[in-house]
Amino acid sequence: MRASDGEILTLRPDGFVPDMAAIEAYLNGLPGLYRHSDDAPWTLVAPASDLPRLLSDPNPKTSRPGDPQYVLVSVSNDEIWIHPGYTTLTWARAQRVAGWLLKLGPWRVSGQDRELGVIRDESDLFQQSYYDPDIPTLDPKNPTESPPRVGVLTTYRHLSGDPESPSYFHTVFRVHSSGAFSCDQKSPVDDVHWEGRLDSTFVERWNSLVAQLDFAQPPVAELDPVSLVTLGVEHPGHECVKLFDAAHPPESFAVLVRLLEDWAQSLLEERPPAELTDLVMTFARDTSQHVS
Repeated sequence: MRASDGEILTLRPDGFVPDMAAIEAYLNGLPGLYRHSDDAPWTLVAPASDLPRLLSDPNPKTSRPGDPQYVLVSVSNDEIWIHPGYTTLTWARAQRVAGWLLKLGPWRVSGQDRELGVIRDESDLFQQSYYDPDIPTLDPKNPTESPPRVGVLTTYRHLSGDPESPSYFHTVFRVHSSGAFSCDQKSPVDDVHWEGRLDSTFVERWNSLVAQLDFAQPPVAELDPVSLVTLGVEHPGHECVKLFDAAHPPESFAVLVRLLEDWAQSLLEERPPAELTDLVMTFARDTSQHVS
C-alpha cells in the first residue's frame, strides 16, 4: 500500500536501531532549513530560496497566499514524523527525506489513520516521484563530482614519484558529506577506480572529522615528495586546500589522514575496510567487480 500525495507519515524502525545522530546531521545539511529551537521540528522550505521570507515572519498568525511552503520533520528515539506540506515541491522534499531514511533499513510506516506496512524502498512507498530542484540527483557516473552543488566534498590526493616513472603511484579519494565516495588508484600494476558509500553508522563521524579541520594550522615538517598530499574541502562556491606531508600532518588533520591512508592501503590489497560499503571496483580496461 502506497502513501497518497501530501499524506502525513510516521516511520518506526522495524528490526534495526537507526543512528539518530546521523539522521539529525543529514537533516541539518539540507537546503532551506529552519528550526525555532533545538526541540522544534525541522522546517524544510521548498524552494530553499524562500527561506529568507520565512525567517522574516516565522510565526504568522494566519497563512496568506504566496507564503513560503515547507515540510516539517520531527525526530524521536522511536519514530520519525513527516508532514509533507501542500505543494509538489514540498512533497518532493518529503520524499527525499523518506527515501534517505529507507536506505538505513526497513521502517513500519503509518499514514493518516492507516497502516502502510513495512517499507524497504522508496518505490514501495510513493506512487509518483516529484523532482526537488534544491537537491540535485548525483550523477551515477560521478557521484562525487566537483564542485558540489550541495553538501561538502572532501578530496585527498597522495602523489608519489615522477609521473613518467614506472614507480609512480597516486591515490585520490573524494568523499561527499552524504556518504558517497570514490577512489582512484594508479600503480605500476594497474589503474583502479572504486565507488561506494560510507557505512551509514560512520557518516556522522566522517562529517565531524571534516568539520574539525583547521586550514590555518601551519605544516609541522618539511615537505617530502614521497609522502606529499593535498586535502581540500569544497562547499558550493567555496574551497579550502592544504598541502602537507602525510607522515606529519597538521594536528587537526591527523586522524582523517591516518584513516584515508589506511583505506588506500586496504583497497590496494583488496581488503575493503569496514567503513566502506557497496563497493564496485573498475579497472582501466573497463571491467567491473562488485566487492561488497
